[in-house]
Amino acid sequence: AHDRMQEALEMFHSVEGDRGTILRDVLLGQVHNPEENASMPPKISGKFHRAERVDIALNPSQLGALESAMSRRVTIIQGPPGTGKTHTAVATLTQLAREGRGPILATAESNVAVDNLLEGLLNLGVRAVRIGRPVKVREALRTATLDAQLEQHPKQDEIAIIRDEMDEVHRALPKLKGREKGLAHRDIQHNKKEIRRLEKEMIASVLDNAEVICSTNIGSGHRMLDGRRFPIVLMDEATQAIEPSSLIPISKGCRQLILVGDHKQLPPTVISRKAEREGLGRSLFERLIDVGIQTNLLDVQYRMHPVLREFPSARFYDDRLSDGCQAADRPAPAGILWPDWDHPFAFIPLEGVEDEEQEGGSRSNPIEAARIYDLVQSLLLPGDVLASEVGIITPYSGQVRALSDIFDRRKVIMIVSAVAGVSAFGASLMGPSHYWILVVLTALYGGFSLTIYSLCIAHANDYLTPRQMVAMASGLIMINGAGAVIGAPIAAMFIEYLGTISFMPTIAASQFLLALFVLVRMRSRSAVP
Repeated sequence: AHDRMQEALEMFHSVEGDRGTILRDVLLGQVHNPEENASMPPKISGKFHRAERVDIALNPSQLGALESAMSRRVTIIQGPPGTGKTHTAVATLTQLAREGRGPILATAESNVAVDNLLEGLLNLGVRAVRIGRPVKVREALRTATLDAQLEQHPKQDEIAIIRDEMDEVHRALPKLKGREKGLAHRDIQHNKKEIRRLEKEMIASVLDNAEVICSTNIGSGHRMLDGRRFPIVLMDEATQAIEPSSLIPISKGCRQLILVGDHKQLPPTVISRKAEREGLGRSLFERLIDVGIQTNLLDVQYRMHPVLREFPSARFYDDRLSDGCQAADRPAPAGILWPDWDHPFAFIPLEGVEDEEQEGGSRSNPIEAARIYDLVQSLLLPGDVLASEVGIITPYSGQVRALSDIFDRRKVIMIVSAVAGVSAFGASLMGPSHYWILVVLTALYGGFSLTIYSLCIAHANDYLTPRQMVAMASGLIMINGAGAVIGAPIAAMFIEYLGTISFMPTIAASQFLLALFVLVRMRSRSAVP
């Protein structure tokens, strides 16, 4: 990964031949008017034809984003939680493919997000190929991987014949001497070259036949794509990628760039504090917004209970979000005595002592774990929620172990670490669901609680990533400990907000250690774009 990012940085700044990208100056903000420059039509040679608009349901903001992406050289699509980012990205890629504007490179920072793009494209009949190790690809999509398609290629028969010949020569080598042995070695080398030639031809034929090539950002630097130019690049999860990672696909001759994401949600993961301070923690997506390039905001959310939407909309999106679902579609589950059933929020007081493990330094809270167990049992009792539809996310591996010791794992309750296991958790919940899904998020310290709060509550379930999770946020339970939330302004704002809707008296943030968040989500009763 490091070598590919280093090479991309060098290519990005190269002025030799067709290396890098014609968009370099606008991406660096080194033009007089970045927005005007970004809105220019892309300069892509070749013939393409106008096609009818793809037959995909799009709301006005989604349609506007698609049309912008088709006509501009740089487009930024901002999708708050549940507004259909991937849905819009797939529609855009499909429209580009139908108009013959390829080859198109579609990337994302994570394998899960790439799989979501791939699945959407395949369902719409787009010829898409997935680059990457098949083991990293969702099992149902592995037939679309480059490796799988190479295995089924007709030229494999030719390669098999050559390999058989090589095996015969190898078996005969010990008996050969002099000139005959030298000729045998020559034949072996010739056959190896022939196999490499056939393999290159197979790879080229599969990639040439594809309308869209899907890969992670890092994966787009694979040697199989060496020498290939991609004038159109669409990048999903663009706000979760560090800029050197983003430059890998862009540096493959990009002339039309479409960035999809939301800088109000998960930022890039940067372990080094020094690197973060130096700017590595700011994505290309966010930097382009800072230089003045306009965003296309997807403004209808189909995921959260309308009440849950109000605070993040006001706090992060200037009250621009509206609802594509009704409160009746997200009823609060039985098993919890909600203070106000029309406003599915609840605060549960909790006192507990945190234990630090001797090995590894992870933390756990046995009292909190026991309370979570009681809470889950209460929610399971009425029958609205099945144990197999319960997932518990905690930021500490020590708390994962504490919870695992309490719960009956035969009931298939999944417990993972928020730091290491969110993607695995999300992937496990892919597919249809007919009942409630409960997600419990625990935070043992005020500092981390702010992170969990801002990412999981203010931004609903996008923390879990998968587009196809049909469960929707219906309620929120917060269990507070005895400590104080130090430096957690978002938490304070949320508590103040609850006071404004007369849910509870305004309570100072210093009275709360936000230790547990429960998102209760249910199946949508209508189509979700």
